[in-house]
Amino acid sequence: MTRFAAILLSRQPLRPNGQTSWIKQVAAAVAWLKTKNYGLAGSTGIQTWELITALAVREKMPLRFFVPLAEPEEFPSECDSLTYQFDLDADLTEFIPVYGSEKAPSPASLMARRDRLIVKQAHLLLPVSIREDGGMSNLLTVARAFGREVNCEFEIKHEERNDPMAADFSDHPVNSEICNLDREYVVHWTRATNGPWPGERLRDFYRDVLALKTWPRSGLATLKRILEQKGIIASFRHMPAGVATVSFSALPPTEVVPLMKWRSRYRHMSFEPYGVGIARATAESAGIEAVRYVDPSDGSRPEDERWLFQSRGRVTDWRQEKEYRVRGDFSLAGIPPEDVVLFCRKPQEAELLRQEFPYRVIPMFALGGNSI
Repeated sequence: MTRFAAILLSRQPLRPNGQTSWIKQVAAAVAWLKTKNYGLAGSTGIQTWELITALAVREKMPLRFFVPLAEPEEFPSECDSLTYQFDLDADLTEFIPVYGSEKAPSPASLMARRDRLIVKQAHLLLPVSIREDGGMSNLLTVARAFGREVNCEFEIKHEERNDPMAADFSDHPVNSEICNLDREYVVHWTRATNGPWPGERLRDFYRDVLALKTWPRSGLATLKRILEQKGIIASFRHMPAGVATVSFSALPPTEVVPLMKWRSRYRHMSFEPYGVGIARATAESAGIEAVRYVDPSDGSRPEDERWLFQSRGRVTDWRQEKEYRVRGDFSLAGIPPEDVVLFCRKPQEAELLRQEFPYRVIPMFALGGNSI
């Protein structure tokens, strides 16, 4: 009978890479477990468990996949989805449902229940990076008290989540070239993501996290993905009526810089100095429309056009963004290269983009300033 191990981690900083200490230790622990013919416990919903799962799949190890579920009937579809996301081998994977103890479990209580179940069912526990007095530390203490087998060979000190992801561009000298654009553009601004890109499989995302020496989903990497795919994938997030759209701004780039702010609620920037601009006349011909700003109390909007309406706002005046939208994904394939301009942060990045893509590229900031 296969014995199963659980690699234990507290929450970690959001944007690791293949050289991050805890990831290197997890990879070493997985390699050791494979030589001992262990299977692994894996799960989803948090980066640490998902990375362990991705390593187990990569190493073709038996996997007990613990699936947190708000509703029991979701189990079959969730198993199908996870099989696709991680490219799971049916012969090596056992799915174990994790249900909440209450009718409508909170995500936090469901994840805590999942962790307790994994620790309880594992034959061997390998702590790697555990925060003192945290939930995982308490589970490990109880497990030791009951005589559970624990191997601390791969344990390292837990690092607090103080990774500097926020950026302040207010003191960066703006490149004079963006002040003298000869045409008006609508620009899709982008940023780094804290997880997979829209439509990306978790298997591919964690492959890049493990392989690279920097965070693989930076603002520049996101811009390059748009250009390589020749299109922008629509998002439902924060959109009226839940309609997937692609957003643009008609603000001059110089006026966009003050709007590049850290959003602590979402743990990411509003956007960063990376964007795809399309000449306004060409954009409008391609179906990109100006957003219609309305009074917050005005609910009289055509049902089939709700995605195109935006409240003016009660505290913030959203009209300052001069937003444009297009419904669904937007393809760059039919846009003449001369009608496209790319924006990036640094002159060095601009040179790299010029070598790969047939568009004009303008760095937002001149040499100088902090962190350029």
